[in-house]
Amino acid sequence: MDDDEAWRATAVAQSTHPGECVLCYVHRMVTAFGCDGTLRWALRWRDRRALRARTLIDRLTARGAHCDCELFSNGWELAGGPGNRGRRGAEPCAGWDRATVPCDNWGSLGRAPW
Repeated sequence: MDDDEAWRATAVAQSTHPGECVLCYVHRMVTAFGCDGTLRWALRWRDRRALRARTLIDRLTARGAHCDCELFSNGWELAGGPGNRGRRGAEPCAGWDRATVPCDNWGSLGRAPW
């Protein structure tokens, strides 16, 4: 694969899916590309799917998420409890009309409601 093909493959992999909630997108990106200590994937999702959701980052940091991976260590886990954490396969996002709200795949880790 040449550089141009590799760039295209990465761009496709990083694209958001229609109806994909913020947590499903960020989890998919952190799993594939890692966390750089910022909310870069959450910001990328917001800029592509919910441009007017300016308070999204404030809501995430209020839940203790100061970087993308902290969304899953401080804020949310897979629905079904702690035994499911980190075991998520390729199941699709459960979808949500209000995509800035996590879909039914995610449960709160006990902080204030979204």
